[in-house]
Formats: sequence, structure tokens, C-alpha cells
Amino acid sequence: MIYEPQMFVNCAETELGKKLWDFLNKPETFIRMETATNLNKTAVEGFAKEMLRIFEDEFALLKPFSLNSTALFGFNHKHHNG
Repeated sequence: MIYEPQMFVNCAETELGKKLWDFLNKPETFIRMETATNLNKTAVEGFAKEMLRIFEDEFALLKPFSLNSTALFGFNHKHHNG
């Protein structure tokens, strides 16, 4: 899949952005998204915990109001009971 980041170009061109894109394009990530959707959940619920686990250190380094788990998923994963 070819992705044109437009408003996310600054993020997409970073090392983290490239790693995230690779993660999102893994076959198992697609399977998780499809499974979540089939269970009437949002696709992101299928991979959010795994992504946050894998990229926890990178996300912790991000500045407030930049790309972070709260902005991405609408919850703070350390306090989420899901």
C-alpha cells in the first residue's frame, strides 16, 4: 500500500513513523483489525495494546500535545481498564 501522509508528513518521515508504518502493515496487525471489526469493536482496539507495548519507550519520549497514546486512542493506556 502506498501512503501519502499529507498532514502527517513530519511524523511519517521519522524513524518512529517508519517503524509504526511497518507495524501497521504486518499481516498479524491486519488480522487483529479485522477480528476487532468482526466483534463490533473499532479496528484500532485490535492492535492498540500491542502497539503501545512495542513502542512504549518511543511514545514516552514524545512531547505533550504531539503524537501520543491519548491523542491516538482517546485514553491513557496506563490507566485504561480495557
